[in-house]
Amino acid sequence: MLKKYIYLLIIILFLVGVCIWEDLSVNIYLQQIDDAVAEIQALVADKDAINSYDILMTVENLEEMWMKNENNLCILVNHKDIEDIGMEIARLKSTIATNQIEDFNASLSLVRFFTETYHHVMGTSIQNLL
Repeated sequence: MLKKYIYLLIIILFLVGVCIWEDLSVNIYLQQIDDAVAEIQALVADKDAINSYDILMTVENLEEMWMKNENNLCILVNHKDIEDIGMEIARLKSTIATNQIEDFNASLSLVRFFTETYHHVMGTSIQNLL
């Protein structure tokens, strides 16, 4: 009888550990994206034109980071929950080509909004255990 309780306790501790690992991983991935977007916002803050090589390379690095993180996040959360960030990053690249500063800044703001919102949405919950 005592063995059953020990096994149950081990299973519960394992599930709690997995949930904590998932929460920390998601928060780290989203924070990396948020930091990269903040860096881009600082880079373009006083620019009159955004169709420069350094801005394009910074956005390319953001997209590469997102692709790597998206693959990891798809293991942890539903892909439909995180596809908005990828779409906005794709928009960033198209607005650089056409030098649409307002749209570029709006897409940057949306990426930051999504990362901040997803911190709350993708937190640890009882549903993750089930």
